[in-house]
Amino acid sequence: MGSFRSVVRSLMAQIGIQKRQLFVEQRREELASFLHQDTATYPNPTQHYDDYTHRFGITQLSPANVSIIPVNSEAEVEDYRQNPNAVDFYLAPLKGRSIDPIFYNKAGKLSRLSAVDPNFKALLSQQRQLMKQAYVARIHTNSEVCQIVKAGLEETDVEWQDALNYPRMPPDTFRTFIRDSVGYAAVNRMVGIDWRR
Repeated sequence: MGSFRSVVRSLMAQIGIQKRQLFVEQRREELASFLHQDTATYPNPTQHYDDYTHRFGITQLSPANVSIIPVNSEAEVEDYRQNPNAVDFYLAPLKGRSIDPIFYNKAGKLSRLSAVDPNFKALLSQQRQLMKQAYVARIHTNSEVCQIVKAGLEETDVEWQDALNYPRMPPDTFRTFIRDSVGYAAVNRMVGIDWRR
């Protein structure tokens, strides 16, 4: 598992750096424009909306070594989990959750925001459609790294199933575990904690 942890840490760090760069250089302005214009075009997480980025051929919001493939099922990707130079993950549709707040209108009666604001109603509809979409996330890398990651995932899956069968931790033990973990994190400056009485 040592090589698996090392490889995954490196891959995730690389993806994280690239995602932050994409946000700072491109996505942030698109989202700011969306909020200021009160538009009913909900920003799809996998698409650009800025003409500037399209003119320069920058259409993907994922890092260069990651493909996000919209699917109805894994079967739509012909070589799903069979490609020797890629690691695939199925991202199932999200639960349909949204907020349509109730407020008092000028007449003093309760109203749904979507009933009085057509833009908000359109956004809710677009958001629900986006949440219904499934994806296959494909990380492209060399065959050696792929083998390490795939073997590590299989081993982790077995260990996770075993862990699910462990008896629950007694409440006192759990509290001690949390206290010790927070203490370790604070002492080693892994988190910032404001101690209060």
